[in-house]
Amino acid sequence: MSYNQHESSIFQTLIDFFSGIIKFLSAAAALAIVFTGISNSQATPDNYVFEKDYVRDFNVVAGKADSTVQFVYFIDLQCPACKANDPTVQEIQAEFGDRVAFVYRNYTLSDIHVFADVAARGGQAAARQGNDKYFAYKAKIYATQETLSVDNIIKSAQDSGIDMDRWNKDRQSSQILDEVRTDVRDIKAANLPKTKNRPDGGKALGTPTTVLMKDGEVFDSWTGGLSKDAQKAAIAEALI
Repeated sequence: MSYNQHESSIFQTLIDFFSGIIKFLSAAAALAIVFTGISNSQATPDNYVFEKDYVRDFNVVAGKADSTVQFVYFIDLQCPACKANDPTVQEIQAEFGDRVAFVYRNYTLSDIHVFADVAARGGQAAARQGNDKYFAYKAKIYATQETLSVDNIIKSAQDSGIDMDRWNKDRQSSQILDEVRTDVRDIKAANLPKTKNRPDGGKALGTPTTVLMKDGEVFDSWTGGLSKDAQKAAIAEALI
């Protein structure tokens, strides 16, 4: 074999080698696209699975727990809009509580609300001592929201009649941390359908976000402080 033929042979071998690598990487990329496009109902490597019913067994549920209509309410305890909407939700809960399940979940905007995650973990820990402790704690947090701090969060728990030893242990547990993270991942993973109060469908890009469920399906949803009358109308329609 001549030198030129030998050089050509080596060159062809390199072409074949790199061509094989490119084909392999292309196939891997295609597989990645396929698996990225799998439904949210599929598990991720850390065992997270999107809950299409929007209700977890660790969520606070008030009203008629076994109702086929569920008012699933995602909040950030450091969010001013959530605080402003809270009295409206409490009035609606008082009116429909014998017919509708009111489910409280976390949607912490921790990139702009530095104490949101701490407050949410405190809320989950309070809920382990009863719904009454959770609602008392939430009210105290909202009352001090403008000056929220770790000290204020602890004082809110103390003023809510909570067993502080148990609360401190629970709020720092990995299980409570996972509960808050799972709530946030559920709402961020949601691709909400087009409904009366969300005509474009899509993602929930703010707090508070309400997902109104009927028979396990999204009946309506909205983000922000929808008027009391509009929220009541949506619930009344779901109950028909």
